[in-house]
Amino acid sequence: LTINVTVASDIMRHDLNTVEDYTLGLTPLPDSNEIIALIAAHNFYGARNALETLSQLMVYDDFNNAFVLLDSIAMTDSPTFRHRGISLDTSRNFYPVEDIKKTIDGMAMVKLNTFHWHITDSQSFPMYVEAQPSLSKIGAYSPKEIYTREDMKEITAYARARGVRVVPEFDQPAHVGEGWQFKDMLTCFNAMPWSNFCYQPPCGQFDPSVAELYDILQDIYQEIVENFEPTLFHMGADEVTSSCWNTSARLQQYMIARGWDINLESSFMTLWGEFQRSVEERFDRVTNNETIPIILWSSRLTAQPNLLRYLNASRHIIQWWGDSVTDIAEIQHLVANGFRIIFSN
Repeated sequence: LTINVTVASDIMRHDLNTVEDYTLGLTPLPDSNEIIALIAAHNFYGARNALETLSQLMVYDDFNNAFVLLDSIAMTDSPTFRHRGISLDTSRNFYPVEDIKKTIDGMAMVKLNTFHWHITDSQSFPMYVEAQPSLSKIGAYSPKEIYTREDMKEITAYARARGVRVVPEFDQPAHVGEGWQFKDMLTCFNAMPWSNFCYQPPCGQFDPSVAELYDILQDIYQEIVENFEPTLFHMGADEVTSSCWNTSARLQQYMIARGWDINLESSFMTLWGEFQRSVEERFDRVTNNETIPIILWSSRLTAQPNLLRYLNASRHIIQWWGDSVTDIAEIQHLVANGFRIIFSN
């Protein structure tokens, strides 16, 4: 078997516009046992997909101690969806680096192209941040259950070689807790009974009134960009509750000073929208104003009347996790306003 691979570009950027198409041809040479495989693709990712397909056209024949391969084929292949992903939560359950690599190996075999890494949450903070080392020192389950900067870079490179882009998720302003408890930047942390303040225990949300919070978030964003070189960034933004924010007298005073009625849910939506704009501005600082698309979970912020007030279709992608039947009107509203959707209900 002789394999000839031709690509039109050596660009390795892997974003939603990356073309993953390829053609694969197998031709037997006359009067010979040789087969020629011709692969043509726009880039590395298409060529890698073709090699994956080629490996799956072979089978090992135990009786003859030989590989059996289709000897004549012409194929053109392209993905139906630009985002084909798996999400892994390493906050609620820590996974070693080698297990993450095994997951990526499985994704590569079936040409899934997006490893959505939900790396932190309320339960633990396993991501080491060099500029803020106390987050993982306090927030990780143990000193052995931490992802170093080298780990994150290694996984990103490992995934890229297998046609998989890593999309890091740093969930905020809710789903935060462990690691932050001594920074005085949280509301309702570990509040009980938890069902009064959050959707699942342990509770915890950022306090948007704390100016120093945004400097720490910028440190985190800076290292996320350095470690993952992301072409997509997931900011979470789901399951925010006004009841959690309303436990903080400091935050109440902040809102009242701005003329926001703390008895109105709409006031907390305004607070949430302002927080989202602030963190995106900090994120854009560390990307040198490169406009990287931001993914958000579906939430009240992505529903009417807040969607167009705080978000825009050119920047934000909505990851839909709700019911696709009872919530069809919200999905239609997103689509009608030009928003891209990752469908993962």
